Amino acid sequence: MNGALFGMVSAFIGNTVRAWQPWSQLLPSALGLLVIGGFAWREWRTPAAV
Repeated sequence: MNGALFGMVSAFIGNTVRAWQPWSQLLPSALGLLVIGGFAWREWRTPAAV
């Protein structure tokens, strides 16, 4: 779900903000990777309920 959201944001900003290509597409993608990595790290660190 997060990957799809940040993919859509990256495509939208990449098509509407032409001034800062390719950074206008790379920054939302990098932010999305950080968010997904943060969620994965949080799940890895949380002990499993048995």
